[in-house]
Amino acid sequence: MENIMNKSNNKLGFIFGVTSGGCNGFNFDLKIMDQNKFEDIIKLKPNNLKYNNVNLYIDPLSEMYLIGTTIDYITEDYNKGIFENKFNYTIDRKLASSCGCGISFMPKNIWFSNLLWLMFKLTSLDEIIVSINEDWFKDDVSSL
Repeated sequence: MENIMNKSNNKLGFIFGVTSGGCNGFNFDLKIMDQNKFEDIIKLKPNNLKYNNVNLYIDPLSEMYLIGTTIDYITEDYNKGIFENKFNYTIDRKLASSCGCGISFMPKNIWFSNLLWLMFKLTSLDEIIVSINEDWFKDDVSSL
């Protein structure tokens, strides 16, 4: 991460969060932070992991989805069948499941997952309240 920051000439750090999408509902999202994002996110007082000169900010709106997640960096090694340098995300299998790509994941409690997905898709609390109906709850409440 330090090499990436040096090569990009970025001194702000990275932002780690989630976005909706992928085959399991949520994707990990790790980006170099630009000045505008930094100014927006710092107002929310995010958790910050610092190592050497690298700051990794956890997006406060994504933090509950990321509990138990480990980030690793894998360097290409053709002898081991690794054909690219990439970040690898490992989830806590007690809390979530993921697909083979390692970028998409879904929290294990289906009811909770559906609610999280809905919150990502909708923009206001009013829309969430209007969109939730009794049938939606009947299918998943039994798994709680």
